[in-house]
Amino acid sequence: AETATALELPLHELIDDGEHLDQTRYAQPAIFTLPVALYRHLEGHGVTPDLLAGHSLGEITAAHLAGILTLTDATTLVNARARLMQSAQPGGAMIAIQATEEEVTPHLTPRVSIAALNGPTSTVISGDTITAERIAAHFADLGRKTKRLATSHAFHSPHMDDVLDRFHAIAATLTYRPPQIPVISGRPLENTDADFWTQHIRRPVRFADTLRTLDELGATTYLELGPAPHLTPAVHDTLDQSVIAHLDPEHTTKALATLHANGHLANWPKPEATTADLPTYPFQHQSYWLNPTPTHDVRSTGLRSTGHPLLTAVTDLPGGGLFATGVVSLRHSPWLADHSVLGLPVLPAAAFADVALDLADRSGHTHVAELLLE
Repeated sequence: AETATALELPLHELIDDGEHLDQTRYAQPAIFTLPVALYRHLEGHGVTPDLLAGHSLGEITAAHLAGILTLTDATTLVNARARLMQSAQPGGAMIAIQATEEEVTPHLTPRVSIAALNGPTSTVISGDTITAERIAAHFADLGRKTKRLATSHAFHSPHMDDVLDRFHAIAATLTYRPPQIPVISGRPLENTDADFWTQHIRRPVRFADTLRTLDELGATTYLELGPAPHLTPAVHDTLDQSVIAHLDPEHTTKALATLHANGHLANWPKPEATTADLPTYPFQHQSYWLNPTPTHDVRSTGLRSTGHPLLTAVTDLPGGGLFATGVVSLRHSPWLADHSVLGLPVLPAAAFADVALDLADRSGHTHVAELLLE
């Protein structure tokens, strides 16, 4: 509610309506607001990050949460970005391609550029539709996966050039402070200004570089804040040994539990203690645990009973040969305790030999040539 007021938008109505979120004018403020609210929710549970990062608009969110931008300045920047990008050249295409930056770069033109590098082999191109589709078709012919993104504009492409000056004029009126929590945008951000955030609209989102930098700085647990785990696959593709969780309004407890289980202890709400009178009669104890009686007759399972004291069942394998199973246990065969080493029961070599001879006989062989026990 606080963020919606600062944005001067009826966000609750827009989100409930749903149709307005297809327009970047309203989608961007909503995408900014939800992670901010989720972050404040985490703070209420005593969970705070060591590092912050984002993807495209998410980097403005991270900048606000790190203290680079006040809420007023951040919402001013988000509103300007959303309004001007909505007014930019319509149409165009954004296509995700399973390819590296080095593979895609030779195919780019002045009207199609790289919009995002999300993983080692996850590159998004953006710009004129026909050219972008031709590039995607080339990689599809090579057996690579391609996917057209559902966007109204070609973001992070030459299609944004016409709005950059107007955006810069607004961004220049804001105050940018040093981050209180390190923010990673490919590399750690020390100071930002109007030039940085203006080029932010146009240049590629180097999210894979951001993840590598986070890893180099010692990050081991990653929590994505948003309506759906859109970035989680990129983290999996780029990093191997990390704990990754996603927090949305419907799964806050699961995310907190994941963090808690991995050493990021949350301040769980403590319920008020209540007392109850004990019953006036003695407790009646009744066990509900099952105590099954083991059986060696496994014919009901489709196996053949052997009659052997250790090998209790046998069946034929589809490719030839036999599969035998059984139980070696003092509970089932107390006589095994008669053979012990250093006070511990050990299955005697004679039992191994007997099992081998029994299997040899069942499989049509006459004898066991050699038996080695280690």
